[in-house]
Amino acid sequence: NQMTASWTSGNGQRRIVVVRQGSVTTWVPMDGVAPAGVNGFFPGALDHGDGNKICFNGTNNIFTVFGLAPNTYYSFKVFEYNGLGMAANYFTAGAPAAGTQGTGN
Repeated sequence: NQMTASWTSGNGQRRIVVVRQGSVTTWVPMDGVAPAGVNGFFPGALDHGDGNKICFNGTNNIFTVFGLAPNTYYSFKVFEYNGLGMAANYFTAGAPAAGTQGTGN
């Protein structure tokens, strides 16, 4: 019911991780909009549309997401950004492709 994701960070001050159950992530953050509804407990994170949820917001390069369904694939995508709140400026051009991992029984 949980999975740990890690990545190599770039030079952004912070990063968010978007997680989507069953399909590749499709949501992209917009500059000037702070991450909202962030929750490491997947069912409790705000749905930003089509099941895309922000499950991490911070400075680390590793996090664990909880509350996952068994035998299900999840897609993860990391976006780096600088600034806070309305000054958030996301790096979306050339962002890495989403990674997908499945849960076991």
